[in-house]
Amino acid sequence: MGTTLSKSENAAPAPRTAEGSKSNWLLVLAATAVAALLSGFYGITEYASGTGEVVARTERSADRFDATFRELVTARYRTLGLAADTMLQSRVTVEAFANGDRDALSAIIEPFFQTLQRDHNIGQLNFWTAPAVVFYRAGRPNEYGMDLSRFRRSIVAANERRQRIMAVETGQGGEVALRAIVPVTHHERFVGVLAFGSDFNIPLERARALSGMNWAYSITKEISDRTERQPLPANDVTLGDDIYIRYSDPETARMMRQIRFNPRSTESQLLSQAGRTVLVKTFFVTNFSGAPSITIATSLDVTEQFAAILRGVLIKCGVLFVVVALVGSIVAISFRKSGASFVGALGRQRRELAERTAMAEAAMAKLKQVDLIKRGFFNNLVTAIAEPLQAVSGHLAALAPKANDAGDKALVEALAFPQAEMARLSRLVEDFHQVELFRQGLVKTEAPLAALAELVSRSIDEDLAAYRRLPNLAIAMAVPAGLPRARVDGDLLRRAIGSLVGFAAQRSGQGEVRFSAEQDAQAWLVLRITGTAFSGPAAPSEMLLDEAGQFLAQLAEDSDVAARANALIGVVLARMIVEFYGGTLGVAGPEAPGFVIRLPAAG
Repeated sequence: MGTTLSKSENAAPAPRTAEGSKSNWLLVLAATAVAALLSGFYGITEYASGTGEVVARTERSADRFDATFRELVTARYRTLGLAADTMLQSRVTVEAFANGDRDALSAIIEPFFQTLQRDHNIGQLNFWTAPAVVFYRAGRPNEYGMDLSRFRRSIVAANERRQRIMAVETGQGGEVALRAIVPVTHHERFVGVLAFGSDFNIPLERARALSGMNWAYSITKEISDRTERQPLPANDVTLGDDIYIRYSDPETARMMRQIRFNPRSTESQLLSQAGRTVLVKTFFVTNFSGAPSITIATSLDVTEQFAAILRGVLIKCGVLFVVVALVGSIVAISFRKSGASFVGALGRQRRELAERTAMAEAAMAKLKQVDLIKRGFFNNLVTAIAEPLQAVSGHLAALAPKANDAGDKALVEALAFPQAEMARLSRLVEDFHQVELFRQGLVKTEAPLAALAELVSRSIDEDLAAYRRLPNLAIAMAVPAGLPRARVDGDLLRRAIGSLVGFAAQRSGQGEVRFSAEQDAQAWLVLRITGTAFSGPAAPSEMLLDEAGQFLAQLAEDSDVAARANALIGVVLARMIVEFYGGTLGVAGPEAPGFVIRLPAAG
């Protein structure tokens, strides 16, 4: 029997062990799923960040290509113009052109042109007569007398205007070149123009070397037809109205035949086509009249860069997955084993939190009690002041007639100031007695449900009608009708709103008062009364919301206008109304001066 009992006792924990193993496997699966999710999010973020950096870097290179190309073109224009001006300093050259002596011109120009070709990459040197007739072409002197007005509109324009023109132009057969055209005069008589031409590819290749971007450029169909360029199907790439005819290298030409993009877009375009990822950015080159005639497409194949980023991200994701899955499984199993102790610790934390909450509530109750004591002390102080104040006021009032009867004008004038100050102080005491009476009556009021949009609308239409008639004061409302209701007496809240707007109207009387409302994240209804009307003397401060501060502020006022005092008292009354219904009245920030009313939503 003893042996049997021992076996039974030893076999009893088996079900619990199996149950624990099953729980462990579930925790491992959960940790694996979390690891997969985290590594996936990390991979997506890392890949997007890496590829975004590649795109941004390539866009900067494209911008560098554009800026470099334009600087080089400008420098090339200066070189061509300088060469033309230098040649025209030769009296013999100008006279030969003016006299129509082609042989004399050839003897001078040909040696000079060979030097320009060899040392300065000058491709063309031509003399033209109006409208665009070839008089002499350096390097090919037998080509003359042809009217190329149809092809060389810049020459026609230079002859008509008799002005210098520096521009890119496509010549006969689709040859694009940088042109510098300078007018030639002899004894103040216009003879024609001298034109220098330079290869358009020179600045493109230099910009490519500095930026690392490949290039291709196109001409429009209209220019291609007008210049009688023969189509080359194996070379040309047509995109809309543009025909791409020249490329930086054969690989770029092959790529341009495989992709499709918008050549008229000024933004960079990331294309995933034909198994490649290419970033393309285009910019335009204008002709002598300012119209776009050449489109330059800069491009860079970023396929390998994207693939390298993807490989790196996959490796990082794999490592992250393994580490998170392993650590998560260990932590989850350990956590399950220590669950009981953790629950106990959590219970202790809850108890400590409850104790701290109770202490905080007690402290808040103490603060409210201190506030009540402060208000009571202030009311008692005002009441204590009232009786001697009346006695002194009565004594001064009786003394003044006696001094007047005695003919003592100096004494009468001296008594005028203390009488005025005593009268002002008496009005303050009466105002704050009214505040206390209002507070006592407020306790007896009921609080039905009310909608903020309706209350503000009624307040603007009825309570603020007098203020709306002010010519320089505007009142606007942007309170949504769908906000939850608040448990507040509508008439009293309207009185509070009127008091706050009256403060601005009586202090500044100009600007804008704007009502806006929302429900914040803590489900409180927030009503803002702000605007430019609360600037300057009407700018609210925290002191306005305290009776004692108000009393001191009014004592400091040198004005005896009762309306200004009433405006200050109205702010205190508005605070009492809002706080009675569980809300708060605060001062808005300096960027939008005014008041903020926060009320609890009713369910």
